[in-house]
Amino acid sequence: NNPDFDHPMIYLMWDESKLVGHYAVGPCKMIVGNQEHLVALSMTTMTHPEYGGRGIFTKLAKELYKKEFQKSDLNLVWGFPNNNSHRGFIKNLSWKDASTIPTFSMNISDFRFKDANSKVEFRKVDFLSDSNLNNYQKLHSDYKIKVNKNKAYFEWRYLNNPVNNYTILSNQNSEGFIITKRFEKQVDIVEWAIPFDFNQTISAVNS
Repeated sequence: NNPDFDHPMIYLMWDESKLVGHYAVGPCKMIVGNQEHLVALSMTTMTHPEYGGRGIFTKLAKELYKKEFQKSDLNLVWGFPNNNSHRGFIKNLSWKDASTIPTFSMNISDFRFKDANSKVEFRKVDFLSDSNLNNYQKLHSDYKIKVNKNKAYFEWRYLNNPVNNYTILSNQNSEGFIITKRFEKQVDIVEWAIPFDFNQTISAVNS
């Protein structure tokens, strides 16, 4: 039910009846300058353990790029390869590094920021309000390159996700919000839409 595109971009390789390779990208709309383009986020790559070292992923990726760039007017594939796949993307698929994005983690099971002067509170909500969405667009208005995350995108990506559960924390007064995903031993922040305000940042983390 992707709101930005009408068919999945998933390519498979079979050895007779045995599935031995899988590569998928997720189509979405990206705004570059003032123009909207169809792009795709590189996603799951899987090779059957008995078929490693045969270049299956490279073959699937090249075939996907070739066909979808022609058939679907795809303009760009982008992603966040891990240490295992990064070299293959660069060497075999002519990817270029745009930037290294740092990630941060903190064990807060026995720790909380304390700020008696902060009255900002973030609470769990079931949906994003128009104020939340307007705030998100305002925070990203100066970005020259960005995924077009509108209401339909947020609902499809998070609220209606059939597999993963996401939690939205919002402060309706400030219109800021964060979206989190819980794993077994950690919570990841997957969307951060908080105005540049110290008290709001503390309140969001404390939530």
